[in-house]
Amino acid sequence: MKWIKKTAAVNIHLYSLPVMMKQMDLLIDINECLRDSPKFRQSLLENEKNIEHLEGRLEKAVKNCGIMVESGRQFATSQNHLLVSLWDVAGHFKEPAISASFHQLLHALAEFQKYQGHLVDQAARIISRNLGTMLKTDIRQLKETRQSFEHISGDLDTALTRYAQAPKGRPQELEETANLVQAHRTCFRHTALDYLRAVSLLQSRKQHEVLDTMRSYLQAQVTFSHQCHDLCQDLEPQLKEISSQIDGLRAGTDVLEHQLEGVHSHVTHEDVLQSQRPSPADTGVFMEGYLFKRTTNAFKTWNRRWFTLENHQLKYRRRTGDELTMMEEDLRLCTVKPVHELDRRHCFEVVSPLKSHVMQADSEPSYKLWVEALQAGIGAAFDRPTLRSPTRLTDGGPASSPAPAPVVTRRANVLEQVRRVAGNERCCDCGRAEPTWASINLGVTLCIECSGIHRSLGVQVSKIRSLTLDAWEPEILRVMAELGNAVVNGVYEACPDPAWQRPDADTERSAREAWIRAKYAECRFVRRLPGAPGSPPPPADGPPPLDDSDESTAGEDDATLDPEAMCDLNPDMLLWKAAAAHNLPVICSALALRADPCWPNSDRAGRTPLHAAVTSGSVMACQHLLLNGSRPDLQDADGLTPLHLAVANDNMGQVCVLLKHKANQRIRDGRGRDPLGIAVENANADIVTLLRVGLLNEEMRDADVGNGDDDTFHQVVKDFSRMAHDAPEKLSRRSGHEQGEPQP
Repeated sequence: MKWIKKTAAVNIHLYSLPVMMKQMDLLIDINECLRDSPKFRQSLLENEKNIEHLEGRLEKAVKNCGIMVESGRQFATSQNHLLVSLWDVAGHFKEPAISASFHQLLHALAEFQKYQGHLVDQAARIISRNLGTMLKTDIRQLKETRQSFEHISGDLDTALTRYAQAPKGRPQELEETANLVQAHRTCFRHTALDYLRAVSLLQSRKQHEVLDTMRSYLQAQVTFSHQCHDLCQDLEPQLKEISSQIDGLRAGTDVLEHQLEGVHSHVTHEDVLQSQRPSPADTGVFMEGYLFKRTTNAFKTWNRRWFTLENHQLKYRRRTGDELTMMEEDLRLCTVKPVHELDRRHCFEVVSPLKSHVMQADSEPSYKLWVEALQAGIGAAFDRPTLRSPTRLTDGGPASSPAPAPVVTRRANVLEQVRRVAGNERCCDCGRAEPTWASINLGVTLCIECSGIHRSLGVQVSKIRSLTLDAWEPEILRVMAELGNAVVNGVYEACPDPAWQRPDADTERSAREAWIRAKYAECRFVRRLPGAPGSPPPPADGPPPLDDSDESTAGEDDATLDPEAMCDLNPDMLLWKAAAAHNLPVICSALALRADPCWPNSDRAGRTPLHAAVTSGSVMACQHLLLNGSRPDLQDADGLTPLHLAVANDNMGQVCVLLKHKANQRIRDGRGRDPLGIAVENANADIVTLLRVGLLNEEMRDADVGNGDDDTFHQVVKDFSRMAHDAPEKLSRRSGHEQGEPQP
């Protein structure tokens, strides 16, 4: 008892109220967040590891609580049986005094059993609920915020790379890429601040939440142990002090949350530009920031790295990771000069007796600062012992730098364009207004809550993309315009089940998730083909027709089906015929009926629905099938893949789509020809160029040069794809039936 009192006194002293009420510190300087510096990334990494460590401990605590609760309930049941038996024993004694004693003892045991039951219930309610909520809500939401952060971070890198690669002689492209960089940078900074806010609040909230959970459980223990009244009295002051501590921590979190409410005001359209003059005892950093560095291999690729000019040395590192690479160990042996002969802006060269390094800055102010800093660093290297007050600069220019041009983004156009489709102004599943997410393989728009449920179904069911954050290819936009919520709901909700209630915007997540899973993953509400077992009668106007009136070269004598003919179809044949007629609503219906997107039609030389879509000349049908599991490398009886057919038909749009989905160019048909050989025979210079760039990209990927696909390949495919969509007449050859397809 004395030991408990002494410990309580020490704890009260350690957690005094003035210490608890101090203002919480930010995890990292907001400027570092806006600059996306390695210091910011390292801080995020450390906090993520800390939260992962907490998550594992919380899971173990919740699991052990469940085991304890189950054991406690079993013990309470056994104790109740014992108590009944003891009452029977007490009934054997008839003497009044003994009987009264028995009754007093048994009443005490009954009270003890009641408090024990309360303790078990409190444990289940306090620990499992509180810690489980932190696991299932707070930490899960933080992970989703991190995914958004990583995604927009990658988009910003891509935009910066495009901007850096834009040639000097194409002002329109320069303006477009500059605007794209501005949009991505602004979006990234808001997302980074949101992520920083979420991490900061969780790191702060976890203290009082976990501590409050333990305090509540300990309070339940005190109530249960009322026979140990003295011990409970000793613990009561400590519990009060812990409650005060929790109040203090909660107040600190409220202050931190109030601080973070205005962090978005720090986001501007300009770069984070700042100049500082450290004290003589500082590290001697003259300059630090991002630069593009050209590699010295044969491919001359450009990589973005964080450079540091420090103590007469030039080093660089990746954005993540601690490993530093020494570029120049002694600047006294180097010179710096601008580079004008390259088709990239803001380039300069650091030349040493043995090698030279070509770098590129992100902007003109950054370029000038880097050149000046390197020249100052070289001068300081010659006079290093007398170096005083080195100027530390950060990547960028003064605050008075001209503001970037106004942002002209295509994403607002994408949002408006997709929402114009019938039914797309509301979420396809719950009806919430103004959805900002979409499933590109299903062709529907979704609110953020329903999009999260779609993600949980897996990409084999639904592929989610943001209407405001992601880049959209023209062919996917055309698929979205051809389908839409009204068409897709006409397929997936054609036969509603009275036992299932359609959710609305206020429906709880569990019920909404069950309904969405039944709708898309299990296809419970899809109308079966006429004549199929258990299928309801077809509607009065029959199923949607497969009309090939605009397919002058489709060559399918049975591409148009009436309701009677559809009675003889199975889902696979329906999908094949819909692909041949490029009828996307019927393709959607066939896929909802679980048609195999890779089914070989033995009556048509083993060609798959993707072969049929390519033969029809439709880019939309090809894109829709590829998004829903069609494999681009399957061969027909003649050894032809869809890429062979697209090249033979001079359909640039289809070739672009197939290459984006990594169609294999090295497959040869029955006559020994590969797609490039067919393009050369047809003398189609555009497709020959596109295929050769694709082959070069595969060679670079196989040789492990860079990470993933080459940026040049992506840019060339994107240019050809957009030209095939916006101005097919500019291509050197005809484009199949693509010019006849409706534009979204």
